[in-house]
Amino acid sequence: MRRRLFPEPNLFNALLRSLLLAAAFLLHTPSLHAADEIPYQQFVLANGLRLIVHEDHKAPLVAVDLWYHVGSKNEKPGQTGFAHLFEHLMFNGSQNFNDEYFRPFEKAGATDQNGTTSNDRTNYFATVPTPALDMALWMESDRMANLLPALDQAKLDEQRGVVKNEKRQGDDRPFGKVWAFIAAHTFPAGHPYAWEPIGSMADLDAATLDDVHAWFKQYYGPNNAVLVIAGDIDTAAVKKQVEHYFGSIPPGPAPQQIESWIAKRSEEKRATLQDRVPNARVYLIWNTPPARDTVSNQLDLLADLLAGDADGFLTQKLVQQKKLATNVSALNYGREIAGQFWITADAAPGVDPLLLEQQLRAALREFLQRDPHAADLARAKINYRANFLRQLEKVGGFSGKADVLASGAVFANDASYYQRALRDVETTSGTQLRDVARQWLDSGVYVLQVTPQAELKANGEVVDRSQVPAPGAAPAPNLPPVQRAQLDNGMQLILLRRPELPLVEMEWQLPIGRNVDGWQHAGLSDFALRMLLESNAELDSAAIAAKIHSLGAEIDTFTRIDSAGVRLSALKDHLDASTALFARLIRQPDFADVAIKRLQAQTLATIKREEQSGNGLAQRVLPRLLLGTTDADSGPLSSNGRRSVIAALDREQLQNFHQRWFNPQRATLIAVGDLTMEQFKILAEQYFSERHFAEQHATDAHQARGEKTTRWPTATTALPPAHSVTAVDMSAVAAKPTLYFIDLPGSSQANISAATVLPAANTIDMTALSLANNIFGGGFTSRLNLNLREDKHWSYGTYSSLLESRGTQFWIAAGNVQIDKTGAALAEMRNEWQQFAGATSSAKPVTSDEFEKVREQRIRQLPGAYETNKALLQAFSKNVQLQRPDNYLADESARLRALDLTLLQRQVAALSPSHAVWLAVGDKQKMLPQLMSSQLQQLGWGDIVELDVEGVPLKQGH
Repeated sequence: MRRRLFPEPNLFNALLRSLLLAAAFLLHTPSLHAADEIPYQQFVLANGLRLIVHEDHKAPLVAVDLWYHVGSKNEKPGQTGFAHLFEHLMFNGSQNFNDEYFRPFEKAGATDQNGTTSNDRTNYFATVPTPALDMALWMESDRMANLLPALDQAKLDEQRGVVKNEKRQGDDRPFGKVWAFIAAHTFPAGHPYAWEPIGSMADLDAATLDDVHAWFKQYYGPNNAVLVIAGDIDTAAVKKQVEHYFGSIPPGPAPQQIESWIAKRSEEKRATLQDRVPNARVYLIWNTPPARDTVSNQLDLLADLLAGDADGFLTQKLVQQKKLATNVSALNYGREIAGQFWITADAAPGVDPLLLEQQLRAALREFLQRDPHAADLARAKINYRANFLRQLEKVGGFSGKADVLASGAVFANDASYYQRALRDVETTSGTQLRDVARQWLDSGVYVLQVTPQAELKANGEVVDRSQVPAPGAAPAPNLPPVQRAQLDNGMQLILLRRPELPLVEMEWQLPIGRNVDGWQHAGLSDFALRMLLESNAELDSAAIAAKIHSLGAEIDTFTRIDSAGVRLSALKDHLDASTALFARLIRQPDFADVAIKRLQAQTLATIKREEQSGNGLAQRVLPRLLLGTTDADSGPLSSNGRRSVIAALDREQLQNFHQRWFNPQRATLIAVGDLTMEQFKILAEQYFSERHFAEQHATDAHQARGEKTTRWPTATTALPPAHSVTAVDMSAVAAKPTLYFIDLPGSSQANISAATVLPAANTIDMTALSLANNIFGGGFTSRLNLNLREDKHWSYGTYSSLLESRGTQFWIAAGNVQIDKTGAALAEMRNEWQQFAGATSSAKPVTSDEFEKVREQRIRQLPGAYETNKALLQAFSKNVQLQRPDNYLADESARLRALDLTLLQRQVAALSPSHAVWLAVGDKQKMLPQLMSSQLQQLGWGDIVELDVEGVPLKQGH
């Protein structure tokens, strides 16, 4: 099944996005500045592929955006929906990578990856770290050149079903049926816009394999495509790469496109539609020129003036003054061969939609009687430029720079068409705008009234609406009993049987994590775990992914402070083969040099992204600030490690790590799902003991290298010393609050953090401490978030969290705040913390209302918390990590009930700010005057210390 990285959009949003992506002419500004320009070079390959290259070295990212000049307008009646269906099929594998298209991109750290279809084009895009450009070009060129050998009937049937469900989902949404209805009734029969891109159910059912093969051959050739590469690249090098991957692909038939079919009406048409909608809605629609026409650019301004915001003329009249509508919107729906102008109004409760229509049309007539006010027109132009500049912040994704260039090239044969659109908007006068509106909105309107379906008659019973009914008693979670066993080699087995569905989740866990790395080797453990999925005997990462996928399984790795492991999600029907592969990946990693280099590049790119993020930097340096560089837990919380460590990793280090820590005596295998203990033991014995393993996995690849199959030690084999977990020495932590900052030039927000360490989980009441955290900053209605977000409006969200472990535990409060409030927000965060912990004369201890609220919330969440096998596995995994008793989850409700406010308040003392460090990450020039202010210094911070991205002090005593 094709998987999107974004949720499938509803039809309304899909068509709006189609509008925005289909033409760069929608991106406007009142004046053309250097900052608005997108420098590029264009090349045309011998096969007709147009290549556009834009260099942007702001970040080590590159956007790959491929547009095919084919959309639903290229379909014909009886074959609607083909363009969109084919967009789905393009993600289902090609001849040389017959697998899910997203897999290599996921491994590469891709962002903004997807495909979309409009009336006029289909595009495919992804933003990847610069070193992954070859991979992206290989993948994109392979499906252009070699899709058909992999496109069989099974894939067609699969994606046909996916698209039909997408259509049902869209039709079921409020007003979801309107788009198809309007398309069919506002354009004449046979017009290419008379159907929506998703097509009809009947046409989707009728599509044959020959039909879709013919569609590909007709429209998916290089001579019908524009490829934009934008980002941290060298133009000359990119040209060679593109010629290498795409140059040998033969062109398709000469593309034929419809120039224009406006279909302006002179007569008024009306219709009504009943649907499952929450309110009545009125649509007024006129057919207008296509998007590349100057008129369309001017109509964009008109839409903004009418209903662009609360100051829009129609919004003021109908929503604010007459209160006939709850919302009014205006949209210039510009497309390649024709446009439409839509005005939509939602009726207020009790308002007759006919009255709303009459008042809406009267207000429009009033607007058209005069020129727009100069101030209003200037505001609309400024708003367009602001929106345009925001789009230019991104090289790819929806409406980024790559899309701007591609849309101009496809629809106007000019990648810089946006400049003409910008000038159109700049030079439009109020009189011109009035004349355009009178010409196109004076006659030929299509009026649609959508009303709710008739409601059910009342049954005569009176409902008490005076108060919300009580939720009733909290049900206890239904947890299976915990079953245990042990293999002869010492590996522990834990089973929680749930036979309801034929699914099994497994986790192979080790009692080590980032704590075996320390600062000197930060990142080694997580890298070693991730390498398990990168190379194994003769399998590379692509082959591993293909095998996992072929079994319907999922396998991933994780690394915590003091535990790490591998997880398997499997179908019961394929459990034996899935477990065999799972064990093989754990026991026989190859650590091939080429795979190490590939993962190093990905990880280093991730680290660089973290270093450009306020939150990412905080996560990287807070442990070091609290513990120094000699403590085992001082490495970055993100697990990605330090740049120098990752860059220096080699095969020998990884093999030594695997040999030391990966063994059955240290491991626990947990299973949740449709499995008996007898079945579990047989599987574990077969694939995790020595009885059959050596013979099964003595592969030719190992023998060719002169290697022996790895044999695990038995229960009597001496092992290297286990990692000793010790609680943090609180005396070694900062004796007084220290304020640090890191410069992140150009940032418009600051990330502020406060962190401290806590005693080990087995030495304090973690149930009480967890509730205390919820009260302080662990939820939306916590003290900290209500202060900085709801009360002060300085932050979108500021929260706190506990990072539990058997040794050092971290407690961190953090959030992004507007940068001019950095100092004030730090003061508020510290004040809230001191009051909460009773460390000030104005203490505000936890109240009984707060306590009861979070306790009841937690109790009531328990049944849902373990609803899925995966959720239960993760919860019990934490039990194993923290060495808790088997009945810990089952007794959680009783522990919460036994907890009282006095006990909780005693545990709050562990959250004292006396050993905290404070960190601000943002633009130094904007932050430093605030940090140096006398008001902030009166709070008792010591020296203000500037740090580099690794937490090393640059200068003391600001």
